[in-house]
Amino acid sequence: MKAKEYLRTIQKLESETKECYGQAEYLKNSINNLSNQNAIETVEELIVDLMDEASDYAIHRVHLINELLNVDDLMQYTLLHYRYCLNYSWHKIAYKLKASVGFVKNLHGEALKSLDRYLEECCNA
Repeated sequence: MKAKEYLRTIQKLESETKECYGQAEYLKNSINNLSNQNAIETVEELIVDLMDEASDYAIHRVHLINELLNVDDLMQYTLLHYRYCLNYSWHKIAYKLKASVGFVKNLHGEALKSLDRYLEECCNA
């Protein structure tokens, strides 16, 4: 897996987690309109399943994020975290790092290379 695909997976897991929580919330709100006990129990089971699925996604995402700590330096990790975990714009990242957007984009390229090296070592080990 390459760095960009790895980082997209982190973003996708966040999206999947939110989707599960949203569906569970919708079902929780809808359950009050049901009168059939069997239907209520089925919906309650669905809610539990959705919450379990969301937890699995969230745990997997945390593990992937923790692996980002294996890039070459803390600044690279911080940039990747801001960009792919918090969805910050280049300008917001530059502001947070007290750097120019150009510097941030160059650092991003280095961080991707560093992550690629780590993933290659990790997968070939």
